Amino acid sequence: MSMHEKIAQKTISGRYIRTTNQEVAQTIPQFWRKFFESGGIDAIEGRLSDTIYALYTEFENDGKSNIGEYTFLIGAEVDTTAAAQDGHKVVTIPEGDYSTFSVDKEKPEKVFDTWQMIWGRDDLDRSFVCDFEEYQPDGNISIKIGIR
Repeated sequence: MSMHEKIAQKTISGRYIRTTNQEVAQTIPQFWRKFFESGGIDAIEGRLSDTIYALYTEFENDGKSNIGEYTFLIGAEVDTTAAAQDGHKVVTIPEGDYSTFSVDKEKPEKVFDTWQMIWGRDDLDRSFVCDFEEYQPDGNISIKIGIR
Protein backbone atom coordinates (compact mmCIF):
# COMPACT_ATOMS: atom_id res chain seq x y z
CA MET A 1 0.00 0.00 0.00
CA SER A 2 1.25 3.47 -0.84
CA MET A 3 0.55 6.93 0.42
CA HIS A 4 0.63 10.09 -1.71
CA GLU A 5 2.59 13.05 -0.35
CA LYS A 6 4.12 16.37 -1.37
CA ILE A 7 7.89 16.46 -0.72
CA ALA A 8 9.85 19.68 -0.30
CA GLN A 9 13.10 20.10 -2.22
CA LYS A 10 16.13 18.56 -0.50
CA THR A 11 19.84 18.83 -1.30
CA ILE A 12 21.70 15.53 -0.92
CA SER A 13 25.46 14.97 -0.90
CA GLY A 14 26.97 11.53 -1.22
CA ARG A 15 28.94 8.94 -3.10
CA TYR A 16 27.55 7.87 -6.45
CA ILE A 17 27.80 5.50 -9.37
CA ARG A 18 26.17 5.22 -12.78
CA THR A 19 24.32 1.94 -13.26
CA THR A 20 21.39 0.30 -15.08
CA ASN A 21 18.52 -1.92 -13.98
CA GLN A 22 20.29 -4.86 -15.64
CA GLU A 23 23.36 -4.33 -13.42
CA VAL A 24 21.76 -3.44 -10.05
CA ALA A 25 22.03 -6.90 -8.50
CA GLN A 26 25.83 -6.65 -8.90
CA THR A 27 26.43 -2.90 -8.51
CA ILE A 28 24.13 -1.66 -5.75
CA PRO A 29 24.84 -4.17 -2.92
CA GLN A 30 28.59 -3.75 -3.53
CA PHE A 31 28.18 0.04 -3.56
CA TRP A 32 26.34 -0.03 -0.20
CA ARG A 33 29.29 -2.00 1.25
CA LYS A 34 31.76 0.58 -0.06
CA PHE A 35 29.62 3.40 1.38
CA PHE A 36 29.77 1.91 4.88
CA GLU A 37 33.45 0.89 4.56
CA SER A 38 34.32 4.51 3.70
CA GLY A 39 32.67 5.87 6.86
CA GLY A 40 29.01 5.83 5.86
CA ILE A 41 26.95 8.85 6.81
CA ASP A 42 29.63 10.04 9.28
CA ALA A 43 31.89 10.81 6.31
CA ILE A 44 29.42 13.38 4.92
CA GLU A 45 30.49 16.86 5.98
CA GLY A 46 27.78 19.29 7.03
CA ARG A 47 24.93 16.81 7.03
CA LEU A 48 21.67 18.13 8.48
CA SER A 49 20.51 14.81 9.99
CA ASP A 50 21.40 11.13 10.30
CA THR A 51 18.79 10.06 7.73
CA ILE A 52 20.41 8.16 4.85
CA TYR A 53 19.06 8.77 1.35
CA ALA A 54 19.58 6.45 -1.61
CA LEU A 55 18.66 8.31 -4.82
CA TYR A 56 17.91 7.12 -8.33
CA THR A 57 18.21 10.16 -10.57
CA GLU A 58 19.77 11.67 -13.71
CA PHE A 59 18.07 9.04 -15.85
CA GLU A 60 19.38 8.57 -19.37
CA ASN A 61 15.72 8.86 -20.47
CA ASP A 62 14.92 11.62 -17.96
CA GLY A 63 11.18 12.14 -17.61
CA LYS A 64 10.37 9.12 -19.79
CA SER A 65 11.64 5.85 -18.27
CA ASN A 66 14.26 4.18 -16.09
CA ILE A 67 15.64 2.28 -19.09
CA GLY A 68 19.32 3.01 -19.62
CA GLU A 69 21.86 4.47 -17.22
CA TYR A 70 21.04 6.52 -14.17
CA THR A 71 22.87 7.89 -11.14
CA PHE A 72 22.57 5.96 -7.88
CA LEU A 73 23.70 8.09 -4.93
CA ILE A 74 23.87 7.25 -1.22
CA GLY A 75 24.16 10.23 1.07
CA ALA A 76 22.59 12.70 3.49
CA GLU A 77 20.77 16.01 3.35
CA VAL A 78 23.03 19.06 3.38
CA ASP A 79 22.56 22.81 3.12
CA THR A 80 21.69 24.06 -0.37
CA THR A 81 25.02 25.90 -0.52
CA ALA A 82 27.10 22.77 0.19
CA ALA A 83 29.96 22.01 -2.16
CA ALA A 84 30.65 18.44 -3.19
CA GLN A 85 33.35 16.68 -1.17
CA ASP A 86 36.04 14.76 -3.00
CA GLY A 87 34.42 11.70 -4.63
CA HIS A 88 30.94 12.99 -3.83
CA LYS A 89 28.20 14.64 -5.81
CA VAL A 90 25.52 17.09 -4.68
CA VAL A 91 22.06 16.36 -6.14
CA THR A 92 18.65 17.91 -5.59
CA ILE A 93 15.53 15.92 -4.80
CA PRO A 94 12.98 18.09 -6.61
CA GLU A 95 9.91 19.35 -4.82
CA GLY A 96 6.90 17.44 -6.04
CA ASP A 97 4.42 14.64 -5.62
CA TYR A 98 5.63 11.22 -4.50
CA SER A 99 4.02 7.87 -3.76
CA THR A 100 5.51 6.53 -0.53
CA PHE A 101 5.88 2.82 0.19
CA SER A 102 6.86 1.68 3.70
CA VAL A 103 9.27 -1.21 4.22
CA ASP A 104 9.16 -3.28 7.42
CA LYS A 105 12.06 -1.94 9.50
CA GLU A 106 12.53 -5.39 11.01
CA LYS A 107 13.23 -6.72 7.50
CA PRO A 108 15.39 -4.24 5.54
CA GLU A 109 16.07 -7.02 3.03
CA LYS A 110 12.48 -6.39 1.88
CA VAL A 111 13.56 -3.15 0.15
CA PHE A 112 14.26 -5.10 -3.05
CA ASP A 113 10.93 -6.96 -2.77
CA THR A 114 9.15 -3.61 -2.43
CA TRP A 115 10.92 -2.33 -5.55
CA GLN A 116 9.81 -5.44 -7.45
CA MET A 117 6.21 -4.74 -6.42
CA ILE A 118 6.57 -1.08 -7.52
CA TRP A 119 8.00 -2.12 -10.91
CA GLY A 120 4.99 -4.40 -11.40
CA ARG A 121 2.48 -1.59 -10.92
CA ASP A 122 1.11 0.15 -13.98
CA ASP A 123 -1.13 2.57 -12.06
CA LEU A 124 1.72 4.88 -11.00
CA ASP A 125 2.20 7.84 -13.33
CA ARG A 126 5.95 7.97 -12.63
CA SER A 127 7.93 11.12 -13.38
CA PHE A 128 11.31 9.34 -13.87
CA VAL A 129 13.17 12.36 -12.49
CA CYS A 130 14.03 11.22 -8.96
CA ASP A 131 13.04 8.24 -6.81
CA PHE A 132 14.63 7.60 -3.43
CA GLU A 133 14.86 5.40 -0.39
CA GLU A 134 14.85 7.04 3.03
CA TYR A 135 16.48 5.26 5.99
CA GLN A 136 15.54 7.01 9.26
CA PRO A 137 17.80 6.76 12.35
CA ASP A 138 14.93 4.97 14.19
CA GLY A 139 15.03 2.18 11.58
CA ASN A 140 11.99 3.24 9.55
CA ILE A 141 12.47 2.73 5.80
CA SER A 142 10.42 4.14 2.95
CA ILE A 143 10.68 4.27 -0.82
CA LYS A 144 9.42 7.44 -2.49
CA ILE A 145 8.51 7.36 -6.18
CA GLY A 146 8.24 10.62 -8.09
CA ILE A 147 4.88 10.92 -9.82
CA ARG A 148 3.39 13.43 -12.24
